[in-house]
Amino acid sequence: MLSHDRIVRIAALEDEGYVAAEIARKADCDPRTVRRYLRDPTLLGKPVTRRKRTSILDPYRAQLEELAEGGDRASTVFRLLRKAGYAGGRTLVKNAVQDLKGSRKQLADPD
Repeated sequence: MLSHDRIVRIAALEDEGYVAAEIARKADCDPRTVRRYLRDPTLLGKPVTRRKRTSILDPYRAQLEELAEGGDRASTVFRLLRKAGYAGGRTLVKNAVQDLKGSRKQLADPD
């Protein structure tokens, strides 16, 4: 998100007749950002919202959490999810298990 001053500067440069590429160079930002703010000035101060992407693990999330909380290793969780129909990769499961165990460890050890 650009600061209010930079957005005002972008609008001022457009009023002076500069095109998006020139404004981007002068404002030190991407030309697509300049075009987005010029096209819709109501974006002033609003963060860009992004859609959350779905994961191939989402249908198995409850089972994954249950297994990880039960202390199962990532390789065991992966094998059991495969039997349940999971078609994704081992690394995705390993990272998800590490995230779950890491968040559980942070809750237990509030240092």
